Amino acid sequence: MVDSVATIAPETLRDLLIEEAKFLSSVDGEVEEVRRQLNIMHCFLKDADRRQDRYNSQTDQNWVAELRDLSIQAENVLERYVIEVVSRREGKGLKRVLKRFTCILNEWSRMHQIGEDIKDIKSRMSDLTKQSKSMSVGDNSSSLVDDIDWSRRTYGHEAEKYFVGMKEDIKQLESVMTTDDKSNGVISICGMGGLGKTTLATKIYNGEAVQRCFKYRAWVCVSQQFQPRTILNLDSYLQHGKGLENDKKVNQILDLSYNVLPYNLKPCFLYLACFKEDQEIDTEKLYLLWMAEGMISSEDKGRGESLRDVGERYLFELANRCLVQVEIDELPLYNRFKSCRLHDLIRDLCLSKGKRQGFLEVMDREMGGGDSSICKTDRLAIYMHRLDNDLSYRIGENKNIRSLLFLKTDWGNIVWYNYFTFGIFKSLKVLVLEGYSFENLKLPKGIEKLKLLKLLSIENSTVKELPASICKLPCLQILNVKHTFRLPNCVYKMRRLRHLFLHHDHKSIGGEKLKLEGLNELEMITGFKSLVDDITHLLKLPKLRVLEGRICDEESLSMIVDHILNHQEQFRDVRLQIEMDVNMDSEDGSTLLKRLVTCHSLHYLRIAHCQVSKLPAYEVQLYQNVIELHLVGTRIEEDPMEILEKLPMLRVLGLWRNPYMGNEMVCRATGFPQLRDLVLFGLSNLVEWRVEKGAMLNLSFLYIKACRKLAMIPDGLKFISTLKEMEIMLMPQEFMKRVQVVDGEEGEDYHKIKHIPFIYIYN
Repeated sequence: MVDSVATIAPETLRDLLIEEAKFLSSVDGEVEEVRRQLNIMHCFLKDADRRQDRYNSQTDQNWVAELRDLSIQAENVLERYVIEVVSRREGKGLKRVLKRFTCILNEWSRMHQIGEDIKDIKSRMSDLTKQSKSMSVGDNSSSLVDDIDWSRRTYGHEAEKYFVGMKEDIKQLESVMTTDDKSNGVISICGMGGLGKTTLATKIYNGEAVQRCFKYRAWVCVSQQFQPRTILNLDSYLQHGKGLENDKKVNQILDLSYNVLPYNLKPCFLYLACFKEDQEIDTEKLYLLWMAEGMISSEDKGRGESLRDVGERYLFELANRCLVQVEIDELPLYNRFKSCRLHDLIRDLCLSKGKRQGFLEVMDREMGGGDSSICKTDRLAIYMHRLDNDLSYRIGENKNIRSLLFLKTDWGNIVWYNYFTFGIFKSLKVLVLEGYSFENLKLPKGIEKLKLLKLLSIENSTVKELPASICKLPCLQILNVKHTFRLPNCVYKMRRLRHLFLHHDHKSIGGEKLKLEGLNELEMITGFKSLVDDITHLLKLPKLRVLEGRICDEESLSMIVDHILNHQEQFRDVRLQIEMDVNMDSEDGSTLLKRLVTCHSLHYLRIAHCQVSKLPAYEVQLYQNVIELHLVGTRIEEDPMEILEKLPMLRVLGLWRNPYMGNEMVCRATGFPQLRDLVLFGLSNLVEWRVEKGAMLNLSFLYIKACRKLAMIPDGLKFISTLKEMEIMLMPQEFMKRVQVVDGEEGEDYHKIKHIPFIYIYN
């Protein structure tokens, strides 16, 4: 085939190149016009969103929806064009001339299709412009304003962060309210607007004096125009016993909460409906989904910020508006929020808005969810226990879908048969396949054809080997292959990659070290392993901020530590597992260990199988931000608690399989101020463990296993009121008897732990 092509090359190549040059030149101008039109469309959509009251007729709403669809089509065309331009640039050079020639017909065809799509966009834009002249924009402009007027009320739980003055007024009113004189049935606060009447009332309402005096309190907001009978009959709500879900006013308030959201937050908010009711949403995964969808604007980045940081600010704003519930990390060194979730009513709002706008549809086959409109939506989240032919067909009808999320169910791994192909979804940008058992342990067909794909996640799925074709995805920014063992050594070709999640024990196909050179956009890598991945390439990545990996040799550890210390401002979160059978007691070894715990971005550290007779002494600049520490088989000779109890941020401490060879261990008063979890496993020489009163005052979980010589539970545990759970396993029989209750008779040490709600003892 190559020979036959080569024989016609002189004439055919000349004609094709001439024709291609003409066409490409014309397309360039057309592309610039589409880019300009897209900017106009985005500006108009923002304006339409800001002034929703002007676009309240069905005709107007349909017109805006068509414009939104057209803007999405224009974005896809521009991205396809960029891919072609990059492909041409990378295809230049004498060595690639033959390869370029064999591909030129396909490229010309693709560019021709781009040109045709541009013509279609311009035609649709022209039609929409003509339609806009006959639209009734501007009529009926009062509805939203009216809603805002009645909905923006005061509430008794609102607290002023800074409150200045009015001390005498507060004292006087509190005195009147807390006296036994019952003649003052009503107290009025009068004055002109802006004097602080509501602020004063709120301060008194939430004050300790009033709360002590009144068993019940209620705050009722009465507008300037009101009906006395309506106010007096408010208690009738209690008589009905109906939930808020059926209250029309509540739904109007929720609608308003959505309507007044900034334009950039609305899609982020609606996206939360992908997740199940009451589900704890991993915030880091959420930020990545927002990023891949293009919902996080680079224009919002501050100095030194990444898109992930902007996403965290978006979530903070949604939480600040009470639209999402967040679990705040008490020690926010990198993550401000651990997780988030939606209230049922808020999720219902997201689902209804998302479905109405064609933004999002959720199909829950476990709950009997329907699939009536999946062929019209931009995004589809699916919870299912079986992919049948009918569902495959219905999904395949929507070839313009932008996101497909096959999310994990409670049924364990779901079998996925390879009759379903993804190659038809040319506009797909996000593909999540979570918790699936794939046929033949291979990736489903057609994924390599998704040229616009930005996020691919096959976490918790059974793909044994990642095909090399995945490395040809030109737009891929986020790749999650945490449970895939074998990787092709071409990951470095994915130049736009920003986040890479690897299996902790992955291997490179072919046996060579995995190349990472050239991934200049990479910000995060997890699952790095110095024995398998090229560490010299890792240290050349200019934007790397988050590193989680396993270091298995002293030279690599030294290189990593030097690099982190020389780029302290660059790294935000470092989590290292040191696994090597070496003696760290030498002068070089102890110096290296001390330099390691000097890294301010080091948050997680696990040291396994290294000989460490003594930990580096605590100094202010050492162990500064270590949150979690595990020592495995380190055989330390001196009591490590004397040093570890001083770590200011330590929340999790694990001592595993002879980490300490002494027979006595002491936790002193005021030590371990932040410790939540403590694991003692296999301290074979430990005889006595003492806990002084005032130590570990925040401890929540304690695990003791296989400490064969430990005589008894320390007395000091009875002073730790925060302790919620304790597990005891494989301990001496005498130890077990002292902490158990047998036939109603308490053991000698039971009084030390009886305040703990959950105690599990295993023989």
